[in-house]
Amino acid sequence: TAAGRIFECVGKDLARLESTVEQLSIYIHPRTMITATDVDLLLGKTAEQDVFLLMDSLIEKNAFAALARLRRLWQEGSHGIEILAVLAMQADKLKKALAMLLQGASGETIGAELKINSYHLEKFLRQLERLSPEKLRILANGILETDHAIKTGKTEQASAVELLVLRLCEEPSLV
Repeated sequence: TAAGRIFECVGKDLARLESTVEQLSIYIHPRTMITATDVDLLLGKTAEQDVFLLMDSLIEKNAFAALARLRRLWQEGSHGIEILAVLAMQADKLKKALAMLLQGASGETIGAELKINSYHLEKFLRQLERLSPEKLRILANGILETDHAIKTGKTEQASAVELLVLRLCEEPSLV
């Protein structure tokens, strides 16, 4: 829904919500109904949001969903290196959050420290619950190996990222 997309992009900050709705109202005028497409066009659907969902598919070892998400990212103009960079950022955030959690930090503290939007925090914490330090190491190593294969010309970007997705979905210790 449009409201869900706005909340996903802006979070719970009432001033930002008000400003965003006002901008959207001006954008869609003379129409009066804001659609999810309007939100995506004005606020932009970021690769980071899609890669977050890609990470969910990897953690769930759902190769079909992960490959479908990858294809959507490519159709929207994302490149393999960009996808890997955002995956690496997400893995790094998960690693930091896991360390904080093991030291007794609350979910709210983790969200504030890592600057995670309140809307995404619950989803992020669900990802975190399903990972261990070993699983994060496997994920990070896979990302690094894929990045190296692309940058050294061993593998074309799309193929390298697809192979990473398939390897991670088959990895017995990732779940």
